[in-house]
Amino acid sequence: MFGYIKPDKPELKIKEYQHFRSYYCGLCKALGKNLGQVSRFTVSYDLAFAALLFASLHEGRDEIAPERCIVDPIHKKPIVKNNRFVDYTADMNVILMYHKLLDDWHNEHSLPARTVAVVLYRSFKSVKSKYPDKSCYIANKLTELDVLEKAGCSVVDEAAEPFAGLLREILTYPWNDVPAEQCRHLQDMAYDLGRWIYILDAYDDVEKDASSGNYNPLLLQFNYEGRDIKEFKAGIREWVEFNLTYTLSRVEESYRLLDIKRNKAILDNFIYLGLYKSMSEVLKV
Repeated sequence: MFGYIKPDKPELKIKEYQHFRSYYCGLCKALGKNLGQVSRFTVSYDLAFAALLFASLHEGRDEIAPERCIVDPIHKKPIVKNNRFVDYTADMNVILMYHKLLDDWHNEHSLPARTVAVVLYRSFKSVKSKYPDKSCYIANKLTELDVLEKAGCSVVDEAAEPFAGLLREILTYPWNDVPAEQCRHLQDMAYDLGRWIYILDAYDDVEKDASSGNYNPLLLQFNYEGRDIKEFKAGIREWVEFNLTYTLSRVEESYRLLDIKRNKAILDNFIYLGLYKSMSEVLKV
């Protein structure tokens, strides 16, 4: 369900994009080092953004060193090293991916998903022992989501709540060196961002879900009854765009209250440009 939190790359300076990539590559390296090479396939821009956001609530400089990458073993790339924010998001990445693989296996009987889940289990078990409360909370939210889907929930807002709560838990600051008020703003931002991701993903999947018969709250709320799917999608576009735009305004409101100490130009790009660009790309289809 992730994949929509991306920068608007052309609007970033080269050095800004390289700095963000150092977090992305650092996340990939941390996954491989701490949790096994298979876990590196779970890396995403979304949680690299989360690591950068956590780090940006603090003064200081990142430890960055040029290293070779498994994807490009010839050319060295700048990589963030020894970074607790990257390590934390790497752990959250594994929890999310493991549960997604299990979901794909249970719902679609995907043998590749089951195989990778088995391989990833040791890494998941290690992370679960480190963050038992978070792991349990995330699992419970995914169970809530599964129950709503199996019950055929026809209210988009209700269906979006578990995922919104899940992302709020992931971005709930796990250390004690940031003021409580800042943590609350971060939680509020994460909740609305999770709601935005869920609704955008549902709209993105409307045609596929209509064809396969998979659950999609938009098909149920707006009474899709087998009519032309492109006309249906066009008919609900205005409602979806209004809700997504309103939700992004709430994300921006919480973000503006955060005390961003560094990397602000990069984070601004994500919040004010990248999210809207992802939304536009989905809505124009």
